[in-house]
Amino acid sequence: MTEIIKIFKNYGSLGVLTIWLLITNNRVDKLEMKLEACNQSKFDILNNKTSQHKENKLPLFAILTESILIKNNEDEEC
Repeated sequence: MTEIIKIFKNYGSLGVLTIWLLITNNRVDKLEMKLEACNQSKFDILNNKTSQHKENKLPLFAILTESILIKNNEDEEC
């Protein structure tokens, strides 16, 4: 702490700005690490969910007893 005060006395506002920049840079580095860890955990969760769904899904088939009629908007009258 006394070193910081000596820097303030010797270098004035340049020293204050330098210390402020170093402290801010340190905080930003910590936030970046937390954000990266958070994004990685979300990515891992997403990968686990998608891999489980792919493994457990079976193909589904349907037997249609009646034909399907597809209507066009042009065929319909108002």
